[in-house]
Amino acid sequence: MWSGWGGVELYIDVEHGVISRCQIFTDSLEPAPFELLANLTKELQQFHDWITCSLK
Repeated sequence: MWSGWGGVELYIDVEHGVISRCQIFTDSLEPAPFELLANLTKELQQFHDWITCSLK
């Protein structure tokens, strides 16, 4: 279980209903979960790009 405090800022750019960029900033004392979230958004974008190219 995590204990700590901190703020989180999430910046999302959306183009044509699709997330084109996502940035996460935190001053949390336990940043690991937010790093995982940032990596997940990158992987989802890569998956979306792959699916889009495959369907063309």
